[in-house]
Amino acid sequence: MLRSAPRKIFATLIAGSLAIASMTATPARADSNDVAKVIVGIAALSIIAKSLNDDDRGYVHRSRPSPDRDHRYKPTHKPKYKPNHVRKNLPSNCVRRHETNRGRVVFLGRVCLKNNYRHFSSLPNACKVQSRTHQGMRYGYQISCLRNKGYRLVNS
Repeated sequence: MLRSAPRKIFATLIAGSLAIASMTATPARADSNDVAKVIVGIAALSIIAKSLNDDDRGYVHRSRPSPDRDHRYKPTHKPKYKPNHVRKNLPSNCVRRHETNRGRVVFLGRVCLKNNYRHFSSLPNACKVQSRTHQGMRYGYQISCLRNKGYRLVNS
């Protein structure tokens, strides 16, 4: 895009200078031949400008060789993180079931996730839960909330 800018500027300057030069070189009389010459000149300039503009559309800048030309090509950049569909796979062995005074609660244990899930720090705070069980306070993440946020349980 930046390479085509000087071409367009020069084409505009040349077209303008030719138009002005053709007007000043002719006498001040309005003859039908002069009007026809001006119209032909403007048409020629527009055709030239259009052809320059069409040339720029076909230009493709490649910063590195295409893989089909160089079979030894290997990209130097590796993605920093795994794709989201892999990052949102939670280990199913972290599901915890605890008995409370109100019945059974099921959630993903915080300590298990911290030890077995690489992206533990990216889990949404809105899904955190705590529950008072017969063995004391238990902390974790609500499974349905995590599913709503795009996470899923997988066997690991």
